[in-house]
Amino acid sequence: MRKKGTQVVPSPTAAVVVLVVLAGFLLFVLSIPEIDRQELLDSQHSTIDEEVLFTRVDLDFSGYQAFKKNVLDFDDLTLDGAAKFEKSEIASDFDLTSSLFSTSNFEFVFSPDYDSDTIGHQVTFDVDSVNGYGKLRIYLNGEMIGSFQPKEEQTINIDLLPSLLVQGTNQLKINAKYVGLNPFNTLKVSLTNLAIMEKKQGNELEKSIIFYVEEDSQVSSAKVDFLVRNLGSTMSSPITVNINENEAFRITSDGGTSFSLLPSSIKSGVNKLSFIIDKGSAFELLFPKITIHTYREITDKNYQFTIDQTEARLVTDGRASCNLMLRSGDDADLDLIINGFSKSVHISGEVYEIDICDNLVYGTNRISMSSDNSFTLDEITIKLY
Repeated sequence: MRKKGTQVVPSPTAAVVVLVVLAGFLLFVLSIPEIDRQELLDSQHSTIDEEVLFTRVDLDFSGYQAFKKNVLDFDDLTLDGAAKFEKSEIASDFDLTSSLFSTSNFEFVFSPDYDSDTIGHQVTFDVDSVNGYGKLRIYLNGEMIGSFQPKEEQTINIDLLPSLLVQGTNQLKINAKYVGLNPFNTLKVSLTNLAIMEKKQGNELEKSIIFYVEEDSQVSSAKVDFLVRNLGSTMSSPITVNINENEAFRITSDGGTSFSLLPSSIKSGVNKLSFIIDKGSAFELLFPKITIHTYREITDKNYQFTIDQTEARLVTDGRASCNLMLRSGDDADLDLIINGFSKSVHISGEVYEIDICDNLVYGTNRISMSSDNSFTLDEITIKLY
């Protein structure tokens, strides 16, 4: 029996029990996965807002194409590496008269042109008429470079020696000298078409043909045909043919020419067929054409997207729907593979939708699309809602 006025101290047993129970519950909550903990604590809603997992727009499908023949015709090509002359006229006509006691000269100055293609220079003129007997002498900067007896309808070409030419102004003189002892005889010469000729090396040593192969197309065979016309006297060197900078063929004779190109040497897109000659040669390539046989295989479009743990639990618990939406203005068939599950879909100018929850997995998801048709898929979207 407790005495009156005695203080009662509460027993700690009940408080300790309560604390132990609360600590155990807290440890239990912390030990379970986040999504289970949220469900246990009722911190997650029973539904979700719409969530897009994957989307793409404006996907072009090329489809399948059987063998196709393309004949490409091109303009004629001229390859010119032969030497040629560029003419600078000095005088259209003039006369020279000489006797036993006198000579006659025609003098002029000129400045020769030089560039990387210059080989040399000549003086040229025609002898129109000759009356009497004598000689013509040609001088360059005071040095005689030619002497001959003129004859009617004669064309004279004399090289101007590089060792005698100077940079800038040069002097050339044509001298008529009567030959004989009769003081009453003379030499009269009429000359025409006096000119300085610059001899230049032809520089059209390479010509190319550009042709195009459709993207996603494979070349099964290709052939080149044309007619070779030699503009020179002989075919001293071959015509080298390159496809995309790699040698494909060498032409060693004129006339009709035909050869094949390796399919592996031709690429999708832009290709270049080049014809190359050496200096000194000149050719025409007439009626060139390329015949190409191509085909196109079906190419897959492959993508992937990720589903996290929370999204996966919503799907497995049936609290989210999985929607695949396809949209196109074209009429086409599309083959889909989602994580190994195949679907064949027909799109007919409208939106196509289907539930694909059974095909999705936690983590990385893979989707592959292909079609025999050529069309544009305006949109594909996979979402949870």
